[in-house]
Amino acid sequence: MPAKTAIPDTPGISTCADNMLIVDYKGHPDPSSSVQQLYHYLIEHKPAYIQEIIAGIHTLAVILPAPSCNREGRSRGIDYLYMAISRSRLTVPARNHTVHLPICYARELAPDLDLIARHAQLETEEIILLHWQNTYQAQLLGFMPGFAYLKGLDLRLHTPRLEKPRHRVPKGSVAIAGEQCAVYPNSTPGGWNLIGATPLELFDPTRTRKNLIGLGDTIIFEKISKPQFERLCKK
Repeated sequence: MPAKTAIPDTPGISTCADNMLIVDYKGHPDPSSSVQQLYHYLIEHKPAYIQEIIAGIHTLAVILPAPSCNREGRSRGIDYLYMAISRSRLTVPARNHTVHLPICYARELAPDLDLIARHAQLETEEIILLHWQNTYQAQLLGFMPGFAYLKGLDLRLHTPRLEKPRHRVPKGSVAIAGEQCAVYPNSTPGGWNLIGATPLELFDPTRTRKNLIGLGDTIIFEKISKPQFERLCKK
């Protein structure tokens, strides 16, 4: 089914396979904020015939359960989404958290610091300053539990992914690639440039708030020394 738009300035809604609806905000002035506002509204007002909600940067996907994977179920889902889009614009934006994330830029934790500096044609201390003085926002969650794609990276730090990805990126590594920044909640292969590390647990299934960083949260990095990093790792 092609993208369908109800009124001007309303995002298009299309189907993908039998059980997925896609809300597309591409072309809107601030698509990321619109996606986040709709996401938080749907989380608070999710009907039984919506199984899962997945927020992207410009789009939002809604997964329908098996009983609703038919023409009638998809039509009902589309009608509900148009209503939710309209109402979400009238609601107060969700109160996102501000997460203060300690980061250590010691060389052994930031093996790509020199590479980033060469690409930017800056000194390493300038790279560190440009990174931690900025404020970031969680634009997208995914890849693995606790992994958040952060926007807000200084233009001078935009760096291509590594030509040869690592077989193992250490847990807690803070990395940059292109225009985004991220923190690895667990050890995994990866091709991003490692600029530092945090001692905090990004994902803990035993916590009420399992993800330390939620969609739309503000991230403030706080520079710490290697001894401070090691002490916090032991807690």
